[in-house]
Amino acid sequence: MDSPNNTIGSVKIGVIGVGHLGKHHARIAAQSSLQFAGVYDTDTNRAREIAGKWNVHAYSDMHSLLGDVDAVIIATPASTHHQIASTALNNGCHCLVEKPLAADYSSADDLVRLADSKSLVLAVGHSERFNALIEKADGLVQNPLYIEATRLGSFPGRGADVDVVKDLMVHDLEIILNWVGDYPSDVKAVGVAVITTTVDIANVRLEFPHGAVANLTASRASFSPVRAIRLFQHGTYISVDLKGGTIRQVHKTETGLEVNEERVEGPEPLQIEHEDFISAVTGGIAPRVSGKEGARAIKLAEEITTEISDRLRAVSTS
Repeated sequence: MDSPNNTIGSVKIGVIGVGHLGKHHARIAAQSSLQFAGVYDTDTNRAREIAGKWNVHAYSDMHSLLGDVDAVIIATPASTHHQIASTALNNGCHCLVEKPLAADYSSADDLVRLADSKSLVLAVGHSERFNALIEKADGLVQNPLYIEATRLGSFPGRGADVDVVKDLMVHDLEIILNWVGDYPSDVKAVGVAVITTTVDIANVRLEFPHGAVANLTASRASFSPVRAIRLFQHGTYISVDLKGGTIRQVHKTETGLEVNEERVEGPEPLQIEHEDFISAVTGGIAPRVSGKEGARAIKLAEEITTEISDRLRAVSTS
């Protein structure tokens, strides 16, 4: 395949994995100006159902799809990402891989190196980075001092091939790494397994070299969903309610505090994610969340998981 392509309409794309999230990727691809070739899924009945809905081809094997397209969206379980994405890259296909990029840092780093060696786009589907609320906050963040992120939800019955840190918390890790612009110098973490055999609830404290601190909590064993980030910097407090769709800013003024709250609406994040990926493919520019950035988030997630495991081991042997 030639890289990059010249126009959006010239890009032929396929979707691998059409389950919970993949079906939405298929919908967006079908409604775009791309050439949507079709889908592949190990569940052939599911593939035929989604392909029929959008009048595209249901491929009987992945290699046939890869031979027909310029780019693929991979929305399969995290444990399969490395094998599928490496196969796609070796077939000359640009890749948008749903988060996490891979099940472990070594595999993620391997994909980054492979994509670089072939001059192909490797983007990661950290959809919150394409949320209009986060985009709004991006323009307000300046030298954060303290960040608090809370992400609570009930067990979805999927994603159990990775722990809650790589399943849910990784969204906020990637956002915070982008905001702070540095990598933590110290990691403290605790967590427990409640529903699965891996960690389902985790609390993490990150300290950064220049003094910023972040405290994160993630759970997939909660009844009431919460997705919120609060940030403090000199003279400003910013609260982002991702569940409620609002952002609040509190500014210090000469006469006191000024409070502004607004509802922020925008296009569907997955749609913007698609557009960003295709712009990277056609324009030769870096995607908003590159493979390198996705791998960095996994590296931090692994450090957190190791810290939790070490603490649990110490408790069990004491």
